[in-house]
Amino acid sequence: MAKTTERLTDELGFDYGTPYRDGREQLVITRVEAGKPMADAGLRPGDVLPAYSDTRDFFRDLARSRGSALSVAVQRDGGKMTAAVRVPVGPGQE
Repeated sequence: MAKTTERLTDELGFDYGTPYRDGREQLVITRVEAGKPMADAGLRPGDVLPAYSDTRDFFRDLARSRGSALSVAVQRDGGKMTAAVRVPVGPGQE
């Protein structure tokens, strides 16, 4: 499975045209699959998630929010927005 997020480095920032990362560890979305929660929330490759420095933390929070929406701050094209990523509850997980 291909990675969907990576730590934002100066090189990735250049590749995705994201603003300077202020010396902090942040995540960048590198891949979004149609029909999946991140796509449904409107996230796109190149979006930066400044509140997260580790992919594990992001996906842990998504798992904990299963059945409701996880509100995440997003930086895109020099602007800021909030996205609500909703992970559905699977069969037998209610």
